Amino acid sequence: MSNTAQIHSSRATHSHYVLTALFFLLAAVPSTQVPANLFSEYAGEWEGVFHVNAPDGTQIKSLKARHVYKIVDQYTLEGTQTITYPDGTTEKIQARDYVQNGKIYCRVESDRSGVKVLEGRLDGSQIFWSRKDSETLETFRERIINGKIYAIDGYGIYGKDRPKVYTFFAEYKRVR
Repeated sequence: MSNTAQIHSSRATHSHYVLTALFFLLAAVPSTQVPANLFSEYAGEWEGVFHVNAPDGTQIKSLKARHVYKIVDQYTLEGTQTITYPDGTTEKIQARDYVQNGKIYCRVESDRSGVKVLEGRLDGSQIFWSRKDSETLETFRERIINGKIYAIDGYGIYGKDRPKVYTFFAEYKRVR
């Protein structure tokens, strides 16, 4: 491929990611009121694989995951996520989805990654989560499909010195 073709291809790929980002950010218009029991379909045990793709679409990680969630009250879901890396090491993540002052939040904490707080926007039965800090911009969608599949898809830009767009997706099956 010529240098000119490579530049146009790179610009097209970049444009695709920018448009995708705008879709995720704009598609999820905040609800005027958060419904009670918003998180009820997420309660239970889920297992599957979380996939991460490089900017060129090449899969770079496949992580086994198990999520166990329980309803605390009509506006709070708590649970643990256990991630198994290819080398066999595991990471335990504590998660808490909640509604506060009419807004949806997700707080995740692990020894490996520290504390992250994401803000959610409801679009029908889907929740769009996002967070932004000095080194990360991350947006993804979560939804339950037919009560049997917990699906996640989105993208992240990680690291201020190496800003690249990574996409990710998962489909976890309900085991309980």
